[in-house]
Amino acid sequence: MAFQEDPPMGVPEWLVTFGDMMSLLLTFFIMLVSMSELKSEQRVALAVEAMKKQFGRDRQQVHGAQRMRGPKVEGPIGDKVTVQNIRPADKSSVGGTIHFEDNEIVLSDVEKARFRPAIVELQGKPQKIEIRGHASKRPLPEGSPYKSHWDLAYARSQAVMDFLIAEGIPAKRLRLAVAGVHEPVQLSKEAVARKGNNRVEVFLLNEFAESFEGTKEQRQERTAAPK
Repeated sequence: MAFQEDPPMGVPEWLVTFGDMMSLLLTFFIMLVSMSELKSEQRVALAVEAMKKQFGRDRQQVHGAQRMRGPKVEGPIGDKVTVQNIRPADKSSVGGTIHFEDNEIVLSDVEKARFRPAIVELQGKPQKIEIRGHASKRPLPEGSPYKSHWDLAYARSQAVMDFLIAEGIPAKRLRLAVAGVHEPVQLSKEAVARKGNNRVEVFLLNEFAESFEGTKEQRQERTAAPK
């Protein structure tokens, strides 16, 4: 008496692919049903606005930090760079930095032109903006109007603030900060390298300007869902 071999165990390979396709279709139809429940135009507008606020920045998660894709610009030493400063997750670098000559606070026309593409990214967004001033460790010259590197870095932050306001950025979105000499990007004493430390960085914060307006009750009323 001949014995038949047992059929192979498992399911046909095509059935696995078919199951995946059916799962995706089911998910798609669930999304359609969910979106159909947004019958109120006001609720749709609120949903769209919430998504704009959340995804309004072109950002990438980098090991727990965020980075903003900036335009390709001329670096302080003349090399082509793509500005991508990595900072803690509550802020993103926008457009790189604005560089200054030693002991100067005046923005050159070259630096203004280089930074204007970043201003386009900043305009129309609800987030607050931090302007962070830096200075090199080179001693201040005799007769300098600044008592310390802190004062020099703060004056640079103010100069960039005035520039952004003149370019149409609302003042209520701006916040000034100073790091002085304590966050150098170049440790070399060479004049060309040291120029990288004479800078102001501009960050888009993970905070909204309207969140600081009015009392706590008024802010809650603005963000409350419509009845």
